[in-house]
Amino acid sequence: MTQRILTRRGLLTYGVGVVGLSLLASCSGGSPATAPAAPTPAAAPSPTSAATAAAATQSQPPSPTAPAAGQSQATPITTTSATAGSKSTGYEWKSVGTRQVTSGTTTIDLGNRQILVSKAGRADLEFWTINLKGPYGTWIESFLKDYETVNSGVNVKWVDVPGAQTAQKYLAAVGAGRAPDLANTYEMPRFIELGAVADIASYLPKEDANDFYPGFWDALTFDGKVYGFPWYTGTNTLVYSRKIMQDAGLTPDSPPKTWDDAITMSKTIKDKASKYGLLTTVGQGELVELLQQEGIPLVTDDRKKAALNTPAAVALFQGWQDFYKGGYLPPEGTTADPRDANQWFYAGRGAFVSGGPVVIVKRADPAVLTQWDTDLAGSIRGKNGKSIASLQYLIVSSKSKNLQAAVDLGAYLTGTGLQIEFINQVPILPTRQSVSDDPDFRKKFIDKQVSGRSQQELLDRGFELSLAELKDAIVDYNAAPSVVGWARMYDTFKQETNKLFAVNQPADQTLTNIEKNWNDILSGKATGG
Repeated sequence: MTQRILTRRGLLTYGVGVVGLSLLASCSGGSPATAPAAPTPAAAPSPTSAATAAAATQSQPPSPTAPAAGQSQATPITTTSATAGSKSTGYEWKSVGTRQVTSGTTTIDLGNRQILVSKAGRADLEFWTINLKGPYGTWIESFLKDYETVNSGVNVKWVDVPGAQTAQKYLAAVGAGRAPDLANTYEMPRFIELGAVADIASYLPKEDANDFYPGFWDALTFDGKVYGFPWYTGTNTLVYSRKIMQDAGLTPDSPPKTWDDAITMSKTIKDKASKYGLLTTVGQGELVELLQQEGIPLVTDDRKKAALNTPAAVALFQGWQDFYKGGYLPPEGTTADPRDANQWFYAGRGAFVSGGPVVIVKRADPAVLTQWDTDLAGSIRGKNGKSIASLQYLIVSSKSKNLQAAVDLGAYLTGTGLQIEFINQVPILPTRQSVSDDPDFRKKFIDKQVSGRSQQELLDRGFELSLAELKDAIVDYNAAPSVVGWARMYDTFKQETNKLFAVNQPADQTLTNIEKNWNDILSGKATGG
């Protein structure tokens, strides 16, 4: 996957790391990095419209400028129950006392840290992250040190890799027979094809596996084998102007819930208020997510051929082409930076922009938010009723000398406790359902019952809305593609869909061209990149 693809969804900071964080953050409210980077606020999926464009640059797990983490004075280790959060994990956990993270003069209490007790015994492990050392180095070192203390004989070597080099370095390590035991990387299908990724299902307790949101677990499952741990994520919300809706005679308490609603309302707004409804770029990859939300498969089940050239897809492409040609979307959408959609919203050019609240709301002048009577709603859905989420994940090397030890470390790193610690530092979203059951987490992030529309109230509500999106989320195909060669396939998709809008290339011809190019790539006829 190229840097461009990764950063489309940014850190999951609701605000969807450092590679992932940056990507995710944009989704939930953070902003994506050019390559995989450290986490930032929860990122939301960028929908195929305004959402997609704006989200592309702001809704992937983002790389945040996060606080440096520090460890409080050590306390005696005590055995706790076999739970972390409120659900059984199938592991034993031990408490090591309270931990804190410090940024400047601000100290964040991370609560009582619980450490997973490995089932494997002694092991030397290597663990890779992407661009996390700067903002989160001290924190990561502290929880790895605690892990080694509880699990005597386990030694973890942590390596932080620059985002732009992650896949290349991992490929080189695989070729040299020195792949890390556990790694945050991308281009997973390539490594699966090489036989370099372990199926973790048989090593992980079912109770632990069942705690992950189904959409994330499914995204990392191929042919019945599970090739990764969902780590952190981000989703989109809808940011909208109540004023513009009201000026067009629409009910501000009833923003669009589906893409059909959004298109219909956009036409009303343009005709009655002389403004746009949806604010989004077009022909820059947005339609991938729309296809997903319409339930149209991109490739066949065996992942050997393109499957998107269907009558339903032709109708979808034709509808969006007509929508653009009718003047209901900004004309510069075919060439503008996807992040420009946020600026269009601030300028009052339109009513709806999809993306992460941290990115859109936090970066806005509070006076502008008030001017347009800004509000938030859940993400816009397609016919399958699913939201789209970004995803950062960890994979285990099939050549690890101690697979059980590597899987146990992965379960610890993605466990409820460390996910909550991470969220306390940056607004990313969790991949585990048990996070939302944690009493302290609920008190701090969910049960505030905020209803106002000040900037801070919008940010608080944005996190709650983003979190609610996870229950039925599916993963943005850019974040976890199922085929080797997706980067080239995505480039072809953008080139052809850009012609759909920029030069009125017929919808059926656009899909035929994409299908042919994708089949050439999947069959190996097309080479390069």
